[in-house]
Amino acid sequence: MRAFLNWLRPGSRVCGPGHDFPGNLRVWTKGITTPALQGLMTVVAGVIFTLPASAGIVWVNRTVANSGLASNTVLSVMSSGGKIYAGSNSGVSISTDGGTSFSNPSAVSGKTTRAVFASGSNVYAVTSANGLYISTDGGVNWTNKTSTNGLGSDSNYSVYDSGSNLYVGTASGLSISTDGGNTWVTKTTADGLGNNTIRGVYASGSNIYAATNSGGLSISTDGGNSWVTKTTSQGLANNNLLGVYASGSNVYVATNNGLSISTDGGNTFTNTLASNTVYSVFANGSTLYAGTLSGLRISTNGGTSWTNYTTADGLGNSTIRGVYASGNNIFAATGGGGLSIGTSSSPVPEPSSIAIFGLGALVIAYRNRRRLLK
Repeated sequence: MRAFLNWLRPGSRVCGPGHDFPGNLRVWTKGITTPALQGLMTVVAGVIFTLPASAGIVWVNRTVANSGLASNTVLSVMSSGGKIYAGSNSGVSISTDGGTSFSNPSAVSGKTTRAVFASGSNVYAVTSANGLYISTDGGVNWTNKTSTNGLGSDSNYSVYDSGSNLYVGTASGLSISTDGGNTWVTKTTADGLGNNTIRGVYASGSNIYAATNSGGLSISTDGGNSWVTKTTSQGLANNNLLGVYASGSNVYVATNNGLSISTDGGNTFTNTLASNTVYSVFANGSTLYAGTLSGLRISTNGGTSWTNYTTADGLGNSTIRGVYASGNNIFAATGGGGLSIGTSSSPVPEPSSIAIFGLGALVIAYRNRRRLLK
């Protein structure tokens, strides 16, 4: 048994000589001189460690060619009211049939749409240079709001609708409207924001979270009247933020250096996914989704452990700019591979569970090895 334990080394993602598998074990073939037996160990480990990690999610990729998507460079995605809304570098694409086909409203066509948000029949799309587009009929008709209408800037990054309040993260501050976008008040560093470029925004009641470009996370608990800013001094992984999501007292912040998680409303943070550029984050209970430069990370235990999905698992591209989940469906906005739609038939297995099953299989393989080498 001592020889068997020498084959296992915790903390690695490599199984067998020269093969990568998800999990927390490394399988060594030290002491096995027969090539066939070495191959057997690698195959056993590969089956055990590879299949469970991806068997729960089946991916389908929707592109310009197969669905009419406006562009294969998708920057954001959301699903609401039976429709899928995808913002891309060529406008907004809307699907009413689960992503099989898309239509592209002419009002937003050709405009780089950095973020899209939908609530009921209200749809909001923010662009890189053309302001905010608003639809109140599910994307059929659109009106355009720009700096001439009081918006902080025509260059926008994020948008969120909460009740009667509409929030737009612009290159010149956080613009807030209480009348559906007709009039605006813009909050800037003069009001306490950490930076005027707002890459992400989330609001719930009187709580507002603004993810700034280099000034950390600015938080208001009184509807935007006053602000406090949290930075690396409070534990943020990085002050360059790309997105934010909140659920109750839990706050999730996408940064240039991993995902920062707070369980006390943003007072303190712990960090995970270190050294990863995290573009977007979404939470559904204890299940977290993080869109990163190198894959879609999913955690089913609040961020303690993660499973990474890439093109090897069926995604259209491994760069994930936006992510949204609803029911058993996962929507991943990819940087060049279109919109990847995953259907989860069962919870994503945790690495610890995979390791337990893998350990059992390797014990059997070890016993067979002893018999074969006698």
